[in-house]
Amino acid sequence: MTPLAELHTERLVLRASDPALAGKLAAYHRRNRDSHAPWNPPLPDSIFTTPGQRARLATAAQAEADGTQIGWWLSPHGDAAQVIGHVRLSQIARGPFCNAMLGYAQLLEIDRRTVSARGASGHCRNRV
Repeated sequence: MTPLAELHTERLVLRASDPALAGKLAAYHRRNRDSHAPWNPPLPDSIFTTPGQRARLATAAQAEADGTQIGWWLSPHGDAAQVIGHVRLSQIARGPFCNAMLGYAQLLEIDRRTVSARGASGHCRNRV
């Protein structure tokens, strides 16, 4: 199940995993390295590089095609060059249980209530 390439909410553009986003995502992770550290396990240095992100995005795109996860990278309308967060459904269980884990993160200086809620809402409204 490949997700739609791009979705729009009132304030955000949600983009599916695509290796073409690697440079933007490496910058996003470098910018958030210290603020996300208390909640993340130790991360390999490759997370903060364009080649490392390209590999991760290729793996994510394959998992999305397989239907085991679906995720989106968030950018504000009018500034598509800046990635400000992500939202992802993983461990998707099909059938009568129909369940998934919701994960998200965003820039520390962004209002968490609006970005995360709108991103998750846009994600779920278009996928579930």
